[in-house]
Amino acid sequence: SSVLETSLANINAVLHTPAMLMNAGWIEDTGGDFLFYHQAITPAVGRVIAEIDAERLAVAASLGVPGASTLKFFHRAGLTTDAAAASGDISRACRESAPNATIKSPPSLDHRYMHEDVGYGLVPFAALGDLAGVATPSMDSLVQLCSVLMGIDYVEEGLTLAKMGLAGIAPEDLARFTGEGGC
Repeated sequence: SSVLETSLANINAVLHTPAMLMNAGWIEDTGGDFLFYHQAITPAVGRVIAEIDAERLAVAASLGVPGASTLKFFHRAGLTTDAAAASGDISRACRESAPNATIKSPPSLDHRYMHEDVGYGLVPFAALGDLAGVATPSMDSLVQLCSVLMGIDYVEEGLTLAKMGLAGIAPEDLARFTGEGGC
């Protein structure tokens, strides 16, 4: 329906960021010599992913943007089994993902899974949440911890409302602006 719908459907930011942050020591110690989806997305990491996803969906809903869960997108794309999708467990869905079975972890933290997915995924999600009055405490925490981890201020360097041309826009004008290009 609009660029907001496609932007808020970015499941990479939801999946990659928690897995990278919560496996930082393992990535640094092994140079990424482990299976990213099968081994790094444990039940604990899956719970964080689910919380980030819930915040993403709350932002979308508050802006009147259609959305589906990361697990639903993952399943619709043929990336997991029917049973894993029905379980509601993103960790299980990742472990039962045949297409992702051999994908290794990035070899370092200096990777697009951090830079793109934090700065151009979570940062704008949280900014849109601020605009809409939706709290995103888990996203905000991940952005802050990733900023410390990488020595990069992702809020400053990432895709802010100002950089998107949305500074000062009223929430009720956002859908029309992003759908039609003007208020």
